[in-house]
Amino acid sequence: MEALLFLVAAAAAGLAVLRFRESIRDIFQTKLAPTRKEQYSLAFPRERAADAFWKIKREQLIVVAVVVVCGVLLALLAPEQEDDTMGENGAITRPEFSEGNMRVYLQVKGESESDAFEREVALSVGERRPDAQGLEQLFEEGFAEGERLLSQGNASLSRIEHNLDLPEEIGDYLKANWKSDAPAYLSSFGRISEEVPEEGVSVHMKLTLSYRDEERERVYDLRVYPKADERSFAERLESYLQEEAEKGDAEAHLPSEFEGFSLAYEKQQGTSARVGILVLAICAAALLYVSRGKQLERALDERKESLERDYPEIVSKLTLYFSAGMTIRTAWERMVGEYENTREQTGCMRYGYEEMRRTLSGMQTGTFEGEAYGQFGRRCGSYGYLKLGTLLEENVRTGLADLPKLLETEVNAARDMRLLQAKQLGEKAKTKLLLPMLLLLVIVMVIVMVPAYLSTGI
Repeated sequence: MEALLFLVAAAAAGLAVLRFRESIRDIFQTKLAPTRKEQYSLAFPRERAADAFWKIKREQLIVVAVVVVCGVLLALLAPEQEDDTMGENGAITRPEFSEGNMRVYLQVKGESESDAFEREVALSVGERRPDAQGLEQLFEEGFAEGERLLSQGNASLSRIEHNLDLPEEIGDYLKANWKSDAPAYLSSFGRISEEVPEEGVSVHMKLTLSYRDEERERVYDLRVYPKADERSFAERLESYLQEEAEKGDAEAHLPSEFEGFSLAYEKQQGTSARVGILVLAICAAALLYVSRGKQLERALDERKESLERDYPEIVSKLTLYFSAGMTIRTAWERMVGEYENTREQTGCMRYGYEEMRRTLSGMQTGTFEGEAYGQFGRRCGSYGYLKLGTLLEENVRTGLADLPKLLETEVNAARDMRLLQAKQLGEKAKTKLLLPMLLLLVIVMVIVMVPAYLSTGI
């Protein structure tokens, strides 16, 4: 019932999120810190700060929500473990045989007339002892495993040619004791001696299995031959198959028997590629998640570079139009209009002109012209824009008689800045070409050295 109520609540919450998306955006807007809000406004000048924030964070929120919901659903669908091991009067129900020992954590409380205590205790409660039928079945399974161990790596019990691996325990419950009646040929540890005759020798291997205070014995009749190839069975098999595969012209016929085993073949289904694709998909999803989170930082870096590229052109055009007889306001409006036309045709956004458009919009909505120019310089942030904004603001407030000369000086400084930018871009291009050049060098070395290496016949 609780799981059903939770599912209904989760579904209702999801519908509410989709239904009142605009309300969530307003919440983001009110909670967005002023500094962070200004960063989003600068990086995305044609979007609201809250909208830009939601655009970047939406995919991250979806991923987190999906993971949390799936985790909660799995937790709800998992069967609840009921602890019914503790009975009355301190009786603990032991686990069934073959279920293993049980770890029980108890809160022990004690009281007396003068004192009381409370302690946490961890106990390991052993499993139940099997009944008579279960005990006999356990021993039979142990003897069957013992027979398998004796013939492992050999054709059968009647032809033992390889050393035996005889453990001291069989399974989780039985202790094993091996005893050979002919240790001169086959030791109790399963080692074949060098004195075994070619015709072989009979050896009786006694296996004693014990479980607590119960014991059972069984004797196996073995025929031991001189020790064969010391290579492992897998190595011998692979070598034999390789030899057979090299025979034949059009087809390679693989054998149907090997050392008493009948062989069957089927091609393995490749799963490594699927696993690799899954791992790559998970890694790609993680990288994309992190990359989406860095979108604001990338946009701010791109804005800074764009502002530096746009400054020489902005100050040059503004000086040109002002020298031609236009007022600063008229020249400003014309430059913004030209940028809007160019942006409609090319779709290219330039942050310097976007700030000019924002400044013009502020003046058209009532911001004082001089104050708007000052805000323009402060929003752009760099020294050149700050100086230009200050000059234009001072010109509107007091009127600068030598404004053309000051603008001309700024044009010369902007020209020097453009040359410096061109030099920096060239150095950056060289750095980007370094990796492709190194790759080409490696390819050339491979082309030259591989034929030379192959021609040596090594």
